[in-house]
Amino acid sequence: MRYELFIALRYIRSRKRQTILSVAAIGIAVMILMVSQAFMVGFTQEIYDTTVANMPHVVVSPDQEDDYIHLYRNIVQQINSMDDVAASSPYLAGEASFRHRDKTSNVVLRGVIPSEEEAVAHVSNDVIDGSFEELAFSRRTIVIGDDLASRLELSIGDTVEVSFPNANTLSLYVVAIYDTGTPVDESLTYTSLETAQNFYGTPDVINGIYLRLEDFNRDREIASMLREEGYRATGWTVNNPDILRTLAIERTSNNITLGFILLIASFGVVSTLNMVVMSKIKEIGILMDGCEQVRYQTHLFD
Repeated sequence: MRYELFIALRYIRSRKRQTILSVAAIGIAVMILMVSQAFMVGFTQEIYDTTVANMPHVVVSPDQEDDYIHLYRNIVQQINSMDDVAASSPYLAGEASFRHRDKTSNVVLRGVIPSEEEAVAHVSNDVIDGSFEELAFSRRTIVIGDDLASRLELSIGDTVEVSFPNANTLSLYVVAIYDTGTPVDESLTYTSLETAQNFYGTPDVINGIYLRLEDFNRDREIASMLREEGYRATGWTVNNPDILRTLAIERTSNNITLGFILLIASFGVVSTLNMVVMSKIKEIGILMDGCEQVRYQTHLFD
């Protein structure tokens, strides 16, 4: 065994309490770092699962000079053939006025193809009563949010009058109620694409296409490819910058917290080592004095 290692082990064994405290301080610091990183990763994944996973990754819109996308079936077929596009959902959305008894509310009416909208946005996961797929089997039906249902005093099977200037007034009955826990529950409703086209008097047109990607991190790349093909497209990172901003703020605050944890742990270890050195000042002095005497005697013999 080397002399330095022998001395180190001797002092470690002689001061077991200080050794245990030093090792424990380092161990706790490492544990806190690992737990903090795990929380950060979990928080980021939760943000993605509750937002990005349930929203369109890319949105295709009409040209600036147009209100609608015509011949959309050919466009949808072409988009679906692109690499990394998992699903697409054409829609026709606009404002509408809802009336039930003496209650009224202005909301967004979105006409969709239920199976394709489900593949993109997973709406059924948020349905708390009824069935979203019922839109595909019944005419003149609608799906509303729970906050809107509460405001208008609507429940499954009730009929709501839908009107808007220059639109065809319709009576739609509620087949499902959803709850996302966001303000969307009060402002967004779903109906079939055909019903929306009849309501707005715009047959065989849409005003947008939602895309779901295999890898949501490629939204900018896919949107750029669509723009090169002549379409107007934007990714979720452009349409929803608040999500990235929230993650950036959380990451910054987490790094600051980790820095303070490291500082505290380092201060504890340094303090322990400093106490050990201070307690050994007398022994160090004796050793230094002995070395000087040996050196002096050696000089005399020389």
